[in-house]
Amino acid sequence: MSSPYPLKLGNPYLAAFLAWLIPGLGHLYQGRYGKALLFAICIHGLFWTGFAEGAWKVVWVQWDKQEKWSYLAQVGVGLAALPALANSPEQRVWLPEPIKSFELPPSEEELNELHLKLGKRMDIAVIYTIIAGLLNYFVIYDALSGPALKEEEEQELRSRANRLKEASA
Repeated sequence: MSSPYPLKLGNPYLAAFLAWLIPGLGHLYQGRYGKALLFAICIHGLFWTGFAEGAWKVVWVQWDKQEKWSYLAQVGVGLAALPALANSPEQRVWLPEPIKSFELPPSEEELNELHLKLGKRMDIAVIYTIIAGLLNYFVIYDALSGPALKEEEEQELRSRANRLKEASA
């Protein structure tokens, strides 16, 4: 049975920002706990599994190379992918030392060694992190737009809320 009150989802822009920052957090803010838990487990699980499977060397960015497209998808997971942005060669101008060498772009030699050592697992790891980021873009949109209700359900919720207001007045 649905609630007799209209959904109070808070500020949708804040919810979307929180959903980007940490997947599931925007829905937690909105009180949609089931979705928050589902999204947090699935997106973080997929991202961190891919990251670990790729020997922690699959999330990085160099704007002048093809990998920038991968990163634009990966950054959909928010906070977990931001160190790569700070560690990109273009940003090191203002960042004297990389943040604990986390998410540094690997050298060509290092990348070749990883591909030889991991084989197709390296590509799969990158794909996992990309899919996690892309999925979170949908989660962000859901936090921004709220749940999809049929017009009849929305009208029923409004009429119940109005009846409750009139009864309490």
